[in-house]
Amino acid sequence: MDGNLIFALLTLAYGATGFISLAGYVPQFRAFLKNPRACNDSPLLMWGLWTFQGSIVLVYAVVVNGDPMVILSGALSTAVNGGGFAFVVWGREKAKTLRTRAGDREAKVVRLPVKNRKMA
Repeated sequence: MDGNLIFALLTLAYGATGFISLAGYVPQFRAFLKNPRACNDSPLLMWGLWTFQGSIVLVYAVVVNGDPMVILSGALSTAVNGGGFAFVVWGREKAKTLRTRAGDREAKVVRLPVKNRKMA
């Protein structure tokens, strides 16, 4: 194989990683949408760190590197991880609302008095 072909294939593979990552996150995002309570089990700190890391790559690519593939990868990483962060925050708030509504329903239940029983 000649060096230019290898370089072109590596460049293409590097640019595709952002799209592959995006496809990998889709099931997680769908789980968050189906069951907002699942967001309680997802670490907000990690989503925040991944978003920060993607932002650093994006800024480096724009300011220092200038390579369109690195810019694309950084932008996709920041967008996907930022979306994950937003989903977790949204899901946690939604889960709180669901818990509050469930608590309100329980509060409206009329409890019948229980006969006093003598303790032996």
